[in-house]
Amino acid sequence: MLNGLRPWIMVCALGGSAALAAWAHAVPPPLHVEQILVDSAEDSRDHALLAWYFTQKAAQMREAAEQHRRMGRSYGRRDTIVQRFELKSHCDDLARLDEQIAAEYEALAKRHEAESMR
Repeated sequence: MLNGLRPWIMVCALGGSAALAAWAHAVPPPLHVEQILVDSAEDSRDHALLAWYFTQKAAQMREAAEQHRRMGRSYGRRDTIVQRFELKSHCDDLARLDEQIAAEYEALAKRHEAESMR
């Protein structure tokens, strides 16, 4: 019985997927939390909230950097040259980028902290 339904199930699934894809293109993408917070910041409390938020984002990026460093150390202990050098280098590069992003978030948090003191 299921074998006879399988083609119809596929047709319905594909048709539904096409309709969903068309709908997704018609709907504007949602705003990110950062954009909403920045757009609505009007007073010192709003800027204090943004300072706190970006400080948290910086901490998340520092944790991501540490995770990439741990992965790099793991790859560095591997036997194959690709894993030992190329993949370790890749993880080290990501850790550096994560640290740079964290520093940018920290700078942004400081600017909002200063704005909250006005």
